[in-house]
Amino acid sequence: MFTQTRATTSRHKHNPVRFLMLVLSTWHQRKTLSLLDDHMLRDIGITRDEAEKEAAQSLWDVPRHWTL
Repeated sequence: MFTQTRATTSRHKHNPVRFLMLVLSTWHQRKTLSLLDDHMLRDIGITRDEAEKEAAQSLWDVPRHWTL
């Protein structure tokens, strides 16, 4: 759902502070997503179930390519 290029995220894995900021930013986006109403979710092309599933992911559940 959240798009980050490998080049963008690979430099973060070598800098723990930047990586932590990226993880916290993603967590904040997930929580904000859960607050959107159904009309707003339709506007961005996702369902309520998809939004809730994304928001329920743990803080450290990041895309695999971030940690490669």
